Amino acid sequence: MKSKRLLRSLKPFKCISIPALLCFVFAAQDAGAVSCKVVIHPCTITGCDLSRKLAVTIPIQEEQSTPYNRREFLEYSGGRWDDQDHDCQDTRAEVLNETSLIPVVYSLDGCRVEMGLWYDPYSGLMFENAHDLDIDHLVPIKEAHESGASEWKPVDRARFANSYRVSANLIPVWKSLNRSKGAKEPMGWLPPNKEYVCEYINRWAYVKWFSGLSVDPDECSYIIERLNRCLD
Repeated sequence: MKSKRLLRSLKPFKCISIPALLCFVFAAQDAGAVSCKVVIHPCTITGCDLSRKLAVTIPIQEEQSTPYNRREFLEYSGGRWDDQDHDCQDTRAEVLNETSLIPVVYSLDGCRVEMGLWYDPYSGLMFENAHDLDIDHLVPIKEAHESGASEWKPVDRARFANSYRVSANLIPVWKSLNRSKGAKEPMGWLPPNKEYVCEYINRWAYVKWFSGLSVDPDECSYIIERLNRCLD
């Protein structure tokens, strides 16, 4: 059963707090800049660490237009989520198990997650039925392809598609919002939950940097401009 009611006793993670505001300091970008210089908070699947900050540079490049095939990122697992530790629970199940606020209920074979309790930061809603959720690549696979992953080895593309603990790129969200987002960049789509926008863009920049991907010039300017709004 899907629950759209907020649980007052559970506080959603917010990327911005008063002590953290000074952490969002961005270098001005020259017209001929070749890197996007940002200060970001390192993230995990469960949130971004406001007590730490990283000054990073992300390469600036125009997006690549080579043909895109999603299966190239999932070919090791037959076009599906991978089961990296061979316990019958694939990446989707692992993410759902790790992010549930209560112990999950598995299918009879112990491979699929059926029930639990999840906070969807995109909508700000709570969900109990795993079937109402998608596992979103916050930086979409298509965006990664256009930002440098088209040149990666197959094993690296598979790692990007399935990595979740340290990349912070996979989170469970209401499937309706995930599908409305599609492969859009932040300029074209932001979470309707305004309290999550700052963390969303911080995560976007973090994943781009962590994964060795690039940003295009407009994307860099947008990231800087939007995160600077978090100071207001």
